[in-house]
Amino acid sequence: ALLLFGSSTLIIGAFIVLFGAAHGAMTLVLPSMLAELYGVTHYGRISSINAIFFTLAGTAAPLLASLLYEGFGGYQSVVVLVVALALVSVVAIGMTRRLILLPRPDFAQ
Repeated sequence: ALLLFGSSTLIIGAFIVLFGAAHGAMTLVLPSMLAELYGVTHYGRISSINAIFFTLAGTAAPLLASLLYEGFGGYQSVVVLVVALALVSVVAIGMTRRLILLPRPDFAQ
């Protein structure tokens, strides 16, 4: 959302720092979330399936961004889409957090 406020050096620098921090935090949070949600018995399988979707999304994102850039004449539509998807993710994680409080099935059977 920072990039919606302009393209000064300060704003771009702040974006780079926050973006890097968020990606760094994900490397720590994601394994913990998967283990907490699904247990450690099938962690490897669940993590590898999750990695497939992350890889596909990371591969398709530049192409989608370029199509949006060409279609709408700028990156503002790309930034708006990314912000919207981030908000959807926050809601999904919030819903998941409530599900953690429910008893989880024992996958070890």
